[in-house]
Amino acid sequence: YLQRVREDLVINIWRQSLANSNFVTDAEVTKSVELAEQERDISFIKFPAIKFKESISFEEDDLITFYESNKPSYVAPEKVKVSYVSFGAEELKKDINISNDEIALEFNDYIEGFDSTVRKSVSHIMLNVDENRDSIEAQRLLTEINNRLSDGENFSDLVLEISEDEGTKSTKGSLGITDGTLLPPEFESALTNMKEGEVFGPIDLLSSVHLIKLDELIQPEPETLQQRTASIKADLLNRRAEDSFVKLLDEISELAFASGSIMDMSDSLSQEIVNTDYFSRDSMPEPLKESAISNFIFEESSDSDFPEVIELSPLSAVLIQVEDFIEENQLSFQEVKFLVENSYLAEESRRASISFISNIIDELNNSKTLEEFSVEQDISIETYKNLKRDSSILPVRAVNEVFSLPRSEEGSAYGSSLTQNGDYLLYRLDSVRDGKASMEEVALEEVNSFLSQQKSLSELSEFQTQIQKGIKVERFN
Repeated sequence: YLQRVREDLVINIWRQSLANSNFVTDAEVTKSVELAEQERDISFIKFPAIKFKESISFEEDDLITFYESNKPSYVAPEKVKVSYVSFGAEELKKDINISNDEIALEFNDYIEGFDSTVRKSVSHIMLNVDENRDSIEAQRLLTEINNRLSDGENFSDLVLEISEDEGTKSTKGSLGITDGTLLPPEFESALTNMKEGEVFGPIDLLSSVHLIKLDELIQPEPETLQQRTASIKADLLNRRAEDSFVKLLDEISELAFASGSIMDMSDSLSQEIVNTDYFSRDSMPEPLKESAISNFIFEESSDSDFPEVIELSPLSAVLIQVEDFIEENQLSFQEVKFLVENSYLAEESRRASISFISNIIDELNNSKTLEEFSVEQDISIETYKNLKRDSSILPVRAVNEVFSLPRSEEGSAYGSSLTQNGDYLLYRLDSVRDGKASMEEVALEEVNSFLSQQKSLSELSEFQTQIQKGIKVERFN
């Protein structure tokens, strides 16, 4: 075991050494930012999908052949018909009444348990004790600060000027509100005899020295019955509904265990029984769109024909029974002929468009210009200026294709992309401009860190690959 630990430590040290040995120069960072912010201008022609679709002709035999080759796409999913009852604590509230006597009893409990301990809002000024300043020196400095306060200077201003507690500077030195137990004992002891607005100190806490100020004395006052009535009623209603739900859940679970169907339980249920039409996993009724329910219906219900109680949350459940189940089945050609025809046209249109665009690009790469082709096809040329990598003007795939065209061939580099609606874009790279690396120092440091990390991972992977290639394994029986 110890040997394996040693080996793991050595490997980790080796990896860390490799990762920390590389660096990224400022020039590399600048170049990366310029590439990321690069702008490109393009000219393009859009070929609508309908152009290719209208050129496709077919016979019914073609559709049948396509259907036979793609039968798995034309399958009716398994479907079920269920009966169910939903019930939960929220629905039970409408039948619960809370009396004024109950509210009064709850209010009396609130008054008896009310904590009237005086709270104190406290702020402080802190100096650290370290190798550069001992406790005596810190106390001397804070005594001077206390004198400045006595001369009329503002405590909040001195917090910003003097305090070394960075966590409370932005809140004027506030330590929050204490009930006599939350702050260090040294603070709580001093606060016992302090008056509102008074400053006390220095107080030595070994690693730091403080001045504390009692900002405010807060005397908690209980709410009146009128103020508390709404929240008490809501709490009582929630508790009563939760108790009723638990009781109802037990009753329905026992009925489900003893009954053969939900309909047999109808006389014992006050909730409405819902009977659905047939539905598939993808078209479940809204109240049943829970993974626990869908798993039961389509994966577990075949093991049982009885009603099942499924808890959806601590305070809601559903009683459900599968009434009928239709297995997945293959749809005939005639049943899906319309769908087959649409799919066939879409596929053939895609192939025709790919062939068409490929031939055009070959011609453009030889001698023809985009302008000449535009005239021949009677299609106008459009342009996009200042296209960037994060542009939403074109589809993401098209933008990536544009930025993959070689810069050295601007004016004669062509590419194409298929859009989601089936239109084809044919474009020419007209010009390329580097972006400006005008970023704030913090942002440049983040880029540098990212590039260093990526470079480390790349070099480590390459080094490991080379080592693996040179390893020779011999087996001895």
